[in-house]
Amino acid sequence: MLAPRHEIVALLVRHRSEALARLPHDMATVAAVCGFEALLKLVASRGGRRIRISHERGSKQTALASVVGKAAAREIGRQFGGTRIDIMPIGGMSRLYRALRSGELIREGKGTSEIAAALGVCHRTAGRYAQAMAAREARAEAKRRARPARGGTVQ
Repeated sequence: MLAPRHEIVALLVRHRSEALARLPHDMATVAAVCGFEALLKLVASRGGRRIRISHERGSKQTALASVVGKAAAREIGRQFGGTRIDIMPIGGMSRLYRALRSGELIREGKGTSEIAAALGVCHRTAGRYAQAMAAREARAEAKRRARPARGGTVQ
């Protein structure tokens, strides 16, 4: 169950750095250069495929421009011209949405039953999202503690 496009874009924008870090490199580059809206259009129409990006403008980029728009197609051509890129499947975008949204709900203090209902997943899946987020936060906290204070020395 994928949420409406405007809701997904709003979530990705709110959690931009985390979303870009979780996306495959090519998809993160498309999102950074053209925006999440163009990325979603590309994933919805070409997800799960490898596409060739032409150096040339005009008719060679017409198919891409019809999906993401002329300006976005031009930027994608500048970044990837002459190469092929793998477009993530729509299921990958759905998983990214659920992971980011579950993180928001957990931070709001929602329980696993509420998360499961909001995301349309089972109770156990919501529990796994909560466990994964707790593990990420524990790793981040350990990193923060391991860093020396500015100007200080490590003992």
